[in-house]
Amino acid sequence: MILRHENTPAPCRRYSRILSFRPHLKRALYATLAGGCLAFASVGHGQRALAQVATPSHESTFAEMDATARFLTQATFGPRPDEVIALTGSSPSQWLLAEFSKDPSLNLPIVASYLEQQGNAACNDQEGSDAEDEDLEDSEEDEEGEEEDEEGEEEDEEGEDTGESGDEACEEQELGIDGVFAPNFAFWINAITGSDQVRQRMAFALSEIMVISNTGGEFLTDTPPAVAYYQDVLTTHALGNYRDLLEAVTYSPAMGYYLTYLANRKGDPVTGRVPDENYARELMQLFTIGLVELNMDGSSKTDINGNAIETYTNDDITGLARVFTGLAAQCNDFDDRSFSCEEDEEEDTEVTNSLISNPDFLPYMEPMKMFESQHSPLEKSFLGATIPAGTNGIESITQALDIIFDHPNVPPFVSRQLIQRFVTSHPSPAYIERVATAFAAGSYTLPDGMVVGDGRRGDLQATLSAILFDDDARDMASLSDDTFGKVREPIIRFANWARAYNVSTVTPEFMPLLWNTGSPNLLGQQPYGAPSVFNFYRPGYVAPGTLTGARD
Repeated sequence: MILRHENTPAPCRRYSRILSFRPHLKRALYATLAGGCLAFASVGHGQRALAQVATPSHESTFAEMDATARFLTQATFGPRPDEVIALTGSSPSQWLLAEFSKDPSLNLPIVASYLEQQGNAACNDQEGSDAEDEDLEDSEEDEEGEEEDEEGEEEDEEGEDTGESGDEACEEQELGIDGVFAPNFAFWINAITGSDQVRQRMAFALSEIMVISNTGGEFLTDTPPAVAYYQDVLTTHALGNYRDLLEAVTYSPAMGYYLTYLANRKGDPVTGRVPDENYARELMQLFTIGLVELNMDGSSKTDINGNAIETYTNDDITGLARVFTGLAAQCNDFDDRSFSCEEDEEEDTEVTNSLISNPDFLPYMEPMKMFESQHSPLEKSFLGATIPAGTNGIESITQALDIIFDHPNVPPFVSRQLIQRFVTSHPSPAYIERVATAFAAGSYTLPDGMVVGDGRRGDLQATLSAILFDDDARDMASLSDDTFGKVREPIIRFANWARAYNVSTVTPEFMPLLWNTGSPNLLGQQPYGAPSVFNFYRPGYVAPGTLTGARD
């Protein structure tokens, strides 16, 4: 790889100047730091035969430092210098298998730590204030003379009241900055320092497909454990099966709130009330099948008049919406639903310094439960299938997710978006088809002959392996091609920089610029902070006015 500064944007020249690594490592890490300066994949060269077997020669991907750094840039939040040195000359297949076997770095424990610290600080402040009040009262008592005993009793009562207010302060704390932004802090800590880099990168990719957002100052802003629990749903299932992920997402309180089916009541023909249709619509449009029928290569199917064929109608949304009735957080009864679960506390709870034990938070750190009395008993017809009347809520959800997951659109629809997140913004139809075939087959043979995936449709280890080891992704000739690759998102670019410079102590609570990076004068993008369920761009988005966007 040759760096020609005369054709390089100014930010890229700056990164090149400030690098102080040895020359051969400098070349490898330049790609990590340079933002949108280089493309990180290869050009598709027409149609190829479908296969779930990697080209054996790709086992030599780690033969040179340039290629090693490029692979790690695609697969992780960016390589560290020592990783590039250590992995060069080793097996990329074995490295990926090792990544798949790593335990997940979770977010909820980090958020709990921030909430505990905030709780301790608030209670300590209150205890200090109570102590000062008691000292003042003692001084006043000494000056009262003959009325000391009587007034002492009165002041003792006041002291008791002050003590009660101190307990209430510990029990009824309000979130501070550390609490509100704790899910953001957890993301940066795991993205930059997490050892399970492939899992973390996949979780972030999935967060831009199955979107929730804690911006806007609403319930998810004020309930950071709900967001952290959702982050961990994605992290836990990131290298599992997409069908299992769909189910875990469906039952997560954060998604239930964000797409307004938490406490979604069955229809009432007397009042004219109908179930909320939001999740039913977005589950199909954004999470699984998209708006039009697709071939395995991601191209649209057309009718006899050449028009794209829609995947669903309003009637399908109405029928599917009945499925997602009756779900609510595991706290008070459905009919008493609010976003507070204090009424569930039958006995007084011990005062705790930790906000993570707040009774308002606890139900949002576990899956929602089904209230059968509020689940629609009606027949549920959608996508050409019917769930019989009288089917209970849990079984209705299971059948509905199975029906949607078996739709032929799911492999190409999901595969294209994952390719976009890891390798290139506008993959060729042949690339999409190869990855979609691996998704559908649930298995993939690595360059060293090892097979990943359990053979079930939707295996994400097989899918990601197919993305990273595809011929298009590994062709080094693409580095000089303007029609392939992608400009990295600001979040990924920042994490790349931090890892390239060996940032090891990540304390975003002490860096106000990282509290909310969504401002246009910062990153313009915040993790789990998209402006809508459509993420920062829609599934079919291609950057306008670019050579990549102009390529058919």
